[in-house]
Amino acid sequence: MERMSTLPEEFSLLRRQLVDITDQRYSSGRVHPLDGVLALTVLALMCGQRSLSAIYRFGDTHPALLSVLGLRRSPSVATLSRLLRMVSVSEVREALLRFVMELSELRGKRVEVAAMDGKTVRGIWEDGEQLRTLHVFSREGALALDQMKIESHPQEPRAALMWVKRVSSRFEGSACADRRRAVRARRSCRGYPF
Repeated sequence: MERMSTLPEEFSLLRRQLVDITDQRYSSGRVHPLDGVLALTVLALMCGQRSLSAIYRFGDTHPALLSVLGLRRSPSVATLSRLLRMVSVSEVREALLRFVMELSELRGKRVEVAAMDGKTVRGIWEDGEQLRTLHVFSREGALALDQMKIESHPQEPRAALMWVKRVSSRFEGSACADRRRAVRARRSCRGYPF
């Protein structure tokens, strides 16, 4: 059954997941709590702020938000850059996936189907090639579940299967096996070489 969740409920859920991310800084000299900086970054990105300076300005123009995050002031661009480079991408991905899965349960919309779509990201180049990603989302819950870098579009089905295997513990019983079979069937139908 679908239920409405409140913004404070969803926000506290996000904070609970971000607290588990390893802070590699020395304990002396920490000005900003890592979970607060990560939450500010996630919220700013959700509001369309796409650069470190935009994230800084977002925090600077929302002082009430900073106090809720445990931040005395908005982290500078240099601080954001340094902290975000230190954070493990895989830990952040796992924390955000846990957040999204719990959020869907909180809203009463269990993730039944994960849709996947490969994209070539415009304007972002790595090692001389445009960045390609596989986006995973839940249409029922209107939630982005994950995204991962892929080398080429023919690699999408293999990446999709790896994702299903990685998160299979989050799905109940034999439904996961059905999902794996469905992914295999779809990849064989699309003519990808394996």
